[in-house]
Amino acid sequence: ISGEGAVNNNTISSIESVEVVELPGTFALKGNYPNPFNPSTSINFDLPESADVEIHVIDMIGRQVMTLPATTLSAGANRTVQIDASRLASGPYFYRVIAKMESKTLVETGRMMLVK
Repeated sequence: ISGEGAVNNNTISSIESVEVVELPGTFALKGNYPNPFNPSTSINFDLPESADVEIHVIDMIGRQVMTLPATTLSAGANRTVQIDASRLASGPYFYRVIAKMESKTLVETGRMMLVK
């Protein structure tokens, strides 16, 4: 967006450019990359509003094997949280992204493969 104008007979002011960033309308888990991974991966998601985000990693028999403490992230597309799974054994895992927003709490689950 750019523009030019004057207010109250003042000199003309101009705006060179303003970047407009649209916020996502919904919470969306975009997955992790790389997948399979060794030993770290990035989980990507969209946040429609600021949230405290927690990540839980769960093994195939349902045990929670890792928890990343809540981190406050601002609203926006392609938010990323890095996971270091160097202490985990090779194999498939689920990860649960919990976004605690002011108005609601949203949860999405994905699957990842650790290969050592």
